[in-house]
Amino acid sequence: MNIPAKSVLRRLLAAAAGDDRCIIVSTHQVRELDVLLDPVVILNEGRVLLNAPVAEISRRLTFHVEPVKPADGDRLHAEPGMGGWRIVRESRGAAETPVDLELLFNAVLANPGRIRELFDGASPTA
Repeated sequence: MNIPAKSVLRRLLAAAAGDDRCIIVSTHQVRELDVLLDPVVILNEGRVLLNAPVAEISRRLTFHVEPVKPADGDRLHAEPGMGGWRIVRESRGAAETPVDLELLFNAVLANPGRIRELFDGASPTA
């Protein structure tokens, strides 16, 4: 999507949203929608793997880049990216970070059981 189209889409979605409406967006362009989504619902093969508000995700997980690949034991997901390794970890009291939806999706698919444990009770999951 080009920049003007992104802006139009955001305005249309924001205008259509309301307490009595649910808008379902299916896209590969998650970085374009991260400011509009709340809650985030991640589905895989018909199962809800995550259904949580963005604020709760930001409290429970951290998203950042490190120059070297971290040890397996202290991360939920790591993938190479620009500037190093893109990492998702349990926050364990760390400062909140912005949610990276693409990285979150990959972490949820890689660790659905642990994600369910972390978010069980935080929001409804089916």
